Amino acid sequence: MKRCASSLAVLIVLSLTLSSSITMASERVYKWVDESGTVHFGQKPPTSQDAEALDVKSGYTEEAKKTDAEVSEEMAARMKYCDLAKTNLEALSSDGEVQRKDEYGNVTTMTPEEIAIEKVKAEDAVKEYCGTANP
Repeated sequence: MKRCASSLAVLIVLSLTLSSSITMASERVYKWVDESGTVHFGQKPPTSQDAEALDVKSGYTEEAKKTDAEVSEEMAARMKYCDLAKTNLEALSSDGEVQRKDEYGNVTTMTPEEIAIEKVKAEDAVKEYCGTANP
C-alpha cells in the first residue's frame, strides 16, 4: 500500500512538473536572424547564435471575453433587427403602394425606384441579421 501511495505521489509530481514546463514553453518564443538575413521564430533558441526572447500574450479575442449577459443582449438585438428586416422586406415586396414617414412625421408614397433601392437594403439586412436571403 505504501508503495502505491509513493508511486502515486511521484506520478503527481511528474505530471505537475511536465505541465508547468509545457506551459512555460508555450509562453516564450525566441526570435533570431540567420546569416542570410532570414528571421526565424522558435520555442528553443539556437545554440550557434544569440536570440531575442519574446513574451507571447494570450490569444483570447474580445468575443471570448464577453459575458453571458452581453452575448444574450447581442442575440436579442440581432433577433429584433432580423424581425424588423423581414417585416420591411415583406412590405416592400407587396403589390400595393408603400408609404413611409420622414423624420418630421410626413407620410409619402414611395416611387417604384425608391422601393427597389429599399428592397435591396432590406434583403441585405435580412442576410446580415437573420443569416438568410428570404424572409
